[in-house]
Amino acid sequence: MFIKNYFITIYIIPEKAQDMIKAIKQIYDLDYGHYKGVYFQSEIGEEYYQVTQAAEPGKEIDPDKVYSHKTVKLEFSIPRNKNLLKKTIQTIWEHHPWKEPVIRMIEGLDSKKD
Repeated sequence: MFIKNYFITIYIIPEKAQDMIKAIKQIYDLDYGHYKGVYFQSEIGEEYYQVTQAAEPGKEIDPDKVYSHKTVKLEFSIPRNKNLLKKTIQTIWEHHPWKEPVIRMIEGLDSKKD
């Protein structure tokens, strides 16, 4: 059986990953078949970025400086429901420590046994 979904990926600092999952589970149990609380967390990796003036208005920045942070990738799926998607994204924005969190959303299919 196939279920239409949104596959969501978030990059976040490791010490905030569990707080993020708890916040998301307040709006959706992360159900998958007969299980709930289903998500995946990667090993710690490195994220790189450069700051633009638009990101830090009024501050002096070095546009050539490359910053990095240790991050993990959280992945989960939710049913393909626009209202649930909006609530999920809003929850991520509210609980993520960054001004512009990296959030990837892909329409897809989950395979369920029954």
